[in-house]
Amino acid sequence: MKLARAVEMYVAHRQALGEDFTTVDRNLRFFCRTLGDIDISEVDPASVAAFLARHGTVAKTWLTKHSALAGFYHFAVAGEYAESVPLPTTIPKAVSLFTPYV
Repeated sequence: MKLARAVEMYVAHRQALGEDFTTVDRNLRFFCRTLGDIDISEVDPASVAAFLARHGTVAKTWLTKHSALAGFYHFAVAGEYAESVPLPTTIPKAVSLFTPYV
């Protein structure tokens, strides 16, 4: 199955559940455009890591993209569209710029 088709199915499924899925939809479509028109089985961990770190992405954006891909790949594995989840196992810690004041 093509990656873009699997993403369309996932987004339609989540929207049918009544979720406002615009940010995740945007991230997943950008992921499809970045990787090109490939089969979902051709996605490798190196290309996913490159997408997540694209343009020196800060930790918050990295985590948002990772979360979108994690949900998609869990859907794809459950539906037997993908055999495994090619996401990195090491997740950076989000840096807070907030300094508490008492």
